[in-house]
Amino acid sequence: MRPDASAILGRTLALAALVFLTGCPPAAPTRPEPRRTLAVIGEPQYIPADGASCLRLFIRLLEAHSSFRAPRLKSDLGRIQDLTQVSSGQWVANLCAGNETGKVLLQAGGDTIADPPSLYFVPPADYPASEPVPVAGFTVTVDPLVQTVTIASSDILDGYSIELSVYLYDPLPFLFDGDTVEVGVVIEGTNTPWDLLEVRAEIETISRRGVTLDNPDGRDPEPSGVPYYYYGGFLATSRAAALGENPSSWTAGWVIHFSGDHPFTLTGTIRVRLPVPADDRAGFRIRPFLSMAASDAIAIAWDTDHESQTLVVYGRDPGCEMIATGTEERNRINENLGWTTPRYFDSFFHRVELIGLQPDTVYYYRVLSVKAPTSPQTFVTAAVPGRAFSFGVIGDTRTGDAYHAALIRRMAGKSLNFYLHVGDLVWNSGSESEWLKFFHIEAPLLKNHPIFPAVGNHDTARMDLFYRRYFHPDSPFPDSAELRGRMYSFDWGNSHLVSIDTDLPVTPDSPQYQWLRQDLETATRNPDRKFTFVLEHHPVYSLFAHGRYPDGQTYLEPLYETYDVDAVFSGHVHLYERSNVLGRPYITTGGGGAPTDSGESDPSFNPYYVGSFFGYEYLIVSVREHYFDIDAFDLKGNLFDQVHYSKP
Repeated sequence: MRPDASAILGRTLALAALVFLTGCPPAAPTRPEPRRTLAVIGEPQYIPADGASCLRLFIRLLEAHSSFRAPRLKSDLGRIQDLTQVSSGQWVANLCAGNETGKVLLQAGGDTIADPPSLYFVPPADYPASEPVPVAGFTVTVDPLVQTVTIASSDILDGYSIELSVYLYDPLPFLFDGDTVEVGVVIEGTNTPWDLLEVRAEIETISRRGVTLDNPDGRDPEPSGVPYYYYGGFLATSRAAALGENPSSWTAGWVIHFSGDHPFTLTGTIRVRLPVPADDRAGFRIRPFLSMAASDAIAIAWDTDHESQTLVVYGRDPGCEMIATGTEERNRINENLGWTTPRYFDSFFHRVELIGLQPDTVYYYRVLSVKAPTSPQTFVTAAVPGRAFSFGVIGDTRTGDAYHAALIRRMAGKSLNFYLHVGDLVWNSGSESEWLKFFHIEAPLLKNHPIFPAVGNHDTARMDLFYRRYFHPDSPFPDSAELRGRMYSFDWGNSHLVSIDTDLPVTPDSPQYQWLRQDLETATRNPDRKFTFVLEHHPVYSLFAHGRYPDGQTYLEPLYETYDVDAVFSGHVHLYERSNVLGRPYITTGGGGAPTDSGESDPSFNPYYVGSFFGYEYLIVSVREHYFDIDAFDLKGNLFDQVHYSKP
């Protein structure tokens, strides 16, 4: 159809009138801005002076694009500040939220954020200042003619009550070599209110020309302002935080180049601050592992090589919407270093307890405050009475790393809620390298299944620094240096589980026996309890001489009979052995990696003997409403023994 001539004329006249009135033709229709793809990375920043916490955002375009307009970022928590372009297609910004806590959801206002990062706000720690604060001044006097060096210091009012002593490093305070002298300085804090400080000794003025400075590590000489600092640490053979009687100390050193024989002075200032956690530098020494789970709580712990935040994000889906913070213990593990090595912490042990959880529920969690954050991992809280569950049992893992690792891989492939370890986790519990190896091997199991260990005779050296710190069980004797953390009990579903330490006395007058009797008696009065399991290192009965434990037979077995213990799991003897003690299974499962036993046996040692297996093995215990099954598997995953136990 041909257009109507009058309509065309009308539109032409209207356009002419618009041009006449405005002086310009109408604007062309606005085209929508092209959608771009952005990458966003967030790093925590702390501004404690005004009580704020911020995330530093790094934004960049992921592909070549003609539009370099600034991104229009919005956040559901906090506010975007200081958006600045640093190069073509790259920006930085601060996302600040004061003292708010929570997960951050970002929107890009017309752009797309590729793989949106997991960003979380956590209120800042109680740091005294965001910048180093001066606490002491010092003056170094050098006399090249007589080859002497002296130092004097003075306090600066800082408000922190920090007392620092500054003196020359003994036994080698200074060393002249021609027109060079190397000076070592020690800064020692005798009343520091925190157990870790970042200390900076900075030379600010030099009294005459012709003097330059260099650091002992070989960096290029600089005329002034040469900072040289370490993290300070307590000398520690157990938990460092508990050894407050040892002062913190740091070292500073300079190589001073001079000309002529005239004396000269260098003046400077000691500045301190608590170090901001270096999440981008921290790496796992021990990957996150689970322990002490209950129906409403669980503990997650890990160890890093640098100071970092102690926090876990978690939730009932992989998005992990909630945040929990915890405690950090700083330790100096390697005490074999020589006097020339600075004293500093080399282990940062983190522990977070998640509370208020729902029973028998799958949760996801992540640890993000390291340079390589974990992917979402899962755990299941303790079952309520009436719900079926399963657990694993292994023991005496010790030195056979290849066998130990193979068993753990097989256990990790089973459907378990948790697992028991009957003791002798390592060969020498005073050696951190053995614990690091243990956690590396067990990581495939520990990341998703809480461990409940018993103390073995090889686990007791330096317990405060290692065993108690790692597993931290709730203790009936929290104030006893000897008993703390060596026995405990917990409930899971219809069962009560008890762990005792058979290296401690079990005579009726002993604290452990009296606690155990009271614990078992209380369990029998619980109407929800159907079964009771006991975990101990030494077997009550064994056919083999290595496993003889007369006190177990004299004192423990009658107690177990009186208070209706249904099964006992033990180790110490490096094999599998099953006994039927008055209708109840007593099982030794000590084939977790230690050299297998094939030693002498005597039938009179164990009148309840049923059978044994010489090899590496583990157990799977499946608990139902009125019965439980115990399945024993060898290294290749073959089922070689089975027990069915039922109760009306």
